[in-house]
Amino acid sequence: LSCIHSIDTEGKDLEETEINGTKALVSYNDEESIICWTDSEYSYLISGDIPKSDIIRMANSLITTN
Repeated sequence: LSCIHSIDTEGKDLEETEINGTKALVSYNDEESIICWTDSEYSYLISGDIPKSDIIRMANSLITTN
């Protein structure tokens, strides 16, 4: 699993998940969620004051085009 972004994990839970077939890291607590992942071409990071389930759903909704 590779994520070139530095994500804040202090006081947060950290777990692996999968975004459109690619491994991702999600860091979260009751106040904030951050997810990052890298595909063969791009690196992605989404963060916000939203629940973990919502940030994962947002990440899975991204569609890459060439």
